[in-house]
Amino acid sequence: MNGSDIELTSPLAPNGLIVKTVASNAFDGSQDMAYTKYCAEELSLLRKGIAQETWQSQAMAVKTCSDLNTVMRLIQQSPNLSRPEIRRELSNTFATATVTGLNSSINLALRLWLMMNFQDTRFETLRHQASCIEWNESSTLHARVAELFPKARWDVSAATSRLTPHFTAVFLTQVCGLQIGWTTSICDHLRLDRYSGTLMIFPYKSHLSHLLASDQVNVKCPIPPDVLRETLLSLDLLFPIWDHATSRLLEDHKQSFHDIGPFSAQSSTLTLGDFDYWRDRLLELREVLDAPPVSWAQLYRDRRNPQQFWTFWIALFILALTLLSSIASFVQAWASVKALKMAQHPNA
Repeated sequence: MNGSDIELTSPLAPNGLIVKTVASNAFDGSQDMAYTKYCAEELSLLRKGIAQETWQSQAMAVKTCSDLNTVMRLIQQSPNLSRPEIRRELSNTFATATVTGLNSSINLALRLWLMMNFQDTRFETLRHQASCIEWNESSTLHARVAELFPKARWDVSAATSRLTPHFTAVFLTQVCGLQIGWTTSICDHLRLDRYSGTLMIFPYKSHLSHLLASDQVNVKCPIPPDVLRETLLSLDLLFPIWDHATSRLLEDHKQSFHDIGPFSAQSSTLTLGDFDYWRDRLLELREVLDAPPVSWAQLYRDRRNPQQFWTFWIALFILALTLLSSIASFVQAWASVKALKMAQHPNA
């Protein structure tokens, strides 16, 4: 049995061989360990459910890697087709497949290729950290993806566009109190959940580079190239390669994309004006960065303005000394009054 004949739903199937098979259409993803793990998770989710009858794989048209390659190649080579037109083409190969089965197969191919969570809403809870995306019946894939990456609504001037050296994930977590979450969908990159204080990061840096290079093998990626480039730039910006604290943060989160190039020579001097797609989300992060500290721990860690930092703590120290002095004076006065009363009434 070769790799193309392996059943996608088999728990005994070698995931590395499956990934190598499905990735070969657009790029060589077999050496990307993060992408390999992602694909293995996606295939395992096809078997998620309390009973086999509830598995997502039950209604899918694709059963093997060869089937999946057929779907993926058609999608990649037909950028101007709508989803019904792609289903019509696929029905020539999968004659007994239902509309639901073909849609599920198309969604799986898109998740593995683009790392965007195209999913039927019945299964949207399978990945809580990734927003569920549906491809409507009237638009092409490229048009649908373009809707998911609108350009920034807010313009910035040269003066307000500059970012401080503190605009890093480490500062946002240690001083601003944010938590870092990791998403498997590029659409959720830099999404800030203010309720939980979680900043979502898409860490699959190698995959972004592969998608950028896919034109070299005549595969037109529907994600705009500038989105891919800006995502790479934002990772270099928030996780600077030269920062030891960043390295420790990523080690704690078991992330290794920090060591993967290429690295932007501009990453230390980037401004918001360099971002056309992620600018609004970066502006929201800057609002969090510029907000005053709300806890003593944040006050202690905030060293952006050394003069202000030491002025505050010296003033606090003087206040503490003043309070101690006042308490000591009160105790001394109380002791004096008590001694005077005892002297006046020695037999009391």
